[in-house]
Amino acid sequence: MERLERTPMMRYWTLMRASIVTLLFSIALIGSGCSKKQDPVGAGTTPETPITPTGTISDAALLSSIDTLTTFLNTLSGADPAADNLATLTYLRAHPEFEASGISPDGGNVWARFVDGSPLLVLNNRTPGSAAQGILRGELTPKPDMLHKTVEAFPGASKARIMNSLGTAFVASAQTVTMLRSWCKQAGYTLSTPDNPTIDNLRSMNGDGIFYWTTHGGTGYNHQLASQPIFALWTTDEVNAVNVPKYRALVDSGSLVYAAAPNDLVAGKPAKAVHYMVTMK
Repeated sequence: MERLERTPMMRYWTLMRASIVTLLFSIALIGSGCSKKQDPVGAGTTPETPITPTGTISDAALLSSIDTLTTFLNTLSGADPAADNLATLTYLRAHPEFEASGISPDGGNVWARFVDGSPLLVLNNRTPGSAAQGILRGELTPKPDMLHKTVEAFPGASKARIMNSLGTAFVASAQTVTMLRSWCKQAGYTLSTPDNPTIDNLRSMNGDGIFYWTTHGGTGYNHQLASQPIFALWTTDEVNAVNVPKYRALVDSGSLVYAAAPNDLVAGKPAKAVHYMVTMK
């Protein structure tokens, strides 16, 4: 894009401009409780040296374990995240298909490792419907007195990719994405496609001037990076009978992890689902 015309709409971009120049992965951390201390129950569960996986788990056994876990998670009230985390940790430690488990270093989620070394994150760190509202009222506050700027303050590439991994339990996040897409189009950007953050689509994305992704984020441990937590972001791909064999190699390589998190509204209540998350790898 060579030039941006000055329009009233542009006032919404003022405080955004520094953020949109870089990848806005920080959105994944909104409401993550990063200031919380690690729960004592999770203390001491972080391994100091790499771990050799203790066994294997078949696709059928993996799916059965995930189905049982999802059923359990959906019995939790959701009213007290700390209490839910402790109940989840107790559940994981009672099931032999998990060789290790604990609370993430920031206290924001529970992590576990299957006996084959593959990680599972249980996310309970983003309140349905609340995070995006905070963004709109804070970072996107109109500042009409700061419109005098050069075009260098905005990304030069003409494409904008605005993505949302979250389900119907996060209505406000979907509204934010719709608004940002509208603003980008008004500013002269071409919206990049595909904008559905699936594993396959994420592997082919490039060339965007603006890249915005609202999603879940969490940390955990695998056997390859046992002394250092891994960070992962929630995709729209479910862990199911079709995808387990398809993506098994990427899980084994550390590129993907399994994760359970609130997703869609079922009978008016946020229901947990299990999707794949992508790591920095």
